[in-house]
Amino acid sequence: MFVRRKRCRRLTVTDSESSSLDKEDITTTAFDGNDNVDFDDDGVEEYNENQENSEENSQESMFEDDFLTDGGSSQENLQRAEVRELLSQNGVLVYLGFEAHFHRVVKALITDAVKGNFLAQVLYGRGNKDKSAKEMLASLDYLDKCVEPQLGALRPGYSWQTQYTNYLDAYSCLDFNEQAAIEMKCQACSKNRMCKYKITLSGSDYDKKTLKQDIFLDDERVVQVGSLCAEKTRLYHQLRHFKYNLHQDCISVVQNYPANNEADDRIKHILAQLDKGWIQQQRNHLSDLIENAANFWEKAQKMIEEMRSVWG
Repeated sequence: MFVRRKRCRRLTVTDSESSSLDKEDITTTAFDGNDNVDFDDDGVEEYNENQENSEENSQESMFEDDFLTDGGSSQENLQRAEVRELLSQNGVLVYLGFEAHFHRVVKALITDAVKGNFLAQVLYGRGNKDKSAKEMLASLDYLDKCVEPQLGALRPGYSWQTQYTNYLDAYSCLDFNEQAAIEMKCQACSKNRMCKYKITLSGSDYDKKTLKQDIFLDDERVVQVGSLCAEKTRLYHQLRHFKYNLHQDCISVVQNYPANNEADDRIKHILAQLDKGWIQQQRNHLSDLIENAANFWEKAQKMIEEMRSVWG
C-alpha cells in the first residue's frame, strides 16, 4: 500500500445556490482588462423569447451561459459532434483496447519514476526504441487523443478569456473555496454572474510529454467565478493534468518499494505487486471525467434552470 499524494480539494457543486448575498469586497487577482472578451446580446434576446413573462434585465442574463447566449458556434458544434462520434463508436467506459493502453501508460510512468528520465530520453528521445518502448509511446499518445477532444469541447474560444485558459494549463494545482455569492464579473468568462467560488491556482508548469517540471510558479492566481465556470474549470483542470497527477501517484508508489535491486527488476517487481484495483480505480476515474465532460453542456442547462428557480 502507498499513501496517495495530497491533492487540491475537488469542487462539489451543490444543487442550489446560497440565497444570501455578501456585498463585502473580495480581493482577487484580476485579469488584464485587455483580455476581456466582449459579447453581444443577440443570443440572449433570442433565448428569452421562449420564456413566458420574461423581462430583459441583468439579473436574468447572469444565468445564461455562453453556449446558450451564442446559440452555439459552428466550431463548438463541430467539436461536440466529433466527441459524440468518438463516444458512440467506442463507448464512454470501454474504448477499443483502452484497458491495455492504460496499463502500458502506468508501466511507462512507473518506469520513469524508477529510472528518472525514461520519458525524456527513451520514449521522446531521438534514439532507437525497442518494441516495448514503441508500445508505451503509442499508449501515451492514445491517452492524449482520448483527453484532447474533451478539452476542446470544454474550451470554445468565445467562452473563457484566453488568459484564464492559459492559467489552467500552466498551474498544476487548484483549490476551490465556496463563499457567499456576490454579483460581479466572472473572471473566467468576463460576464455578470452571481460568483460564489474563489479559485486559487498554484503549483508547477511542466512539459506536457516528458512531465518534467519546467518552472515552479511560486506565485498564485486567485479568481472569483460563477457556478457554471467553476464546474467547467474543475472538469477541464482534472482532465488537463490527469497524466501529470497519475505520474505523481506513480512516484509515490515507487517510493514505497525499496531500491535494493536493479532498475528493471525493481520495475517488474512493482508492476507484479501493484494492486490491480488501484490501476482500475485510476482508469475508472479517467473514464468518469471523459463522460462528465461529454455530458457537461446538458448538465449546464439543468444548472441554469435550477438557478433561475432560486434567484427568480
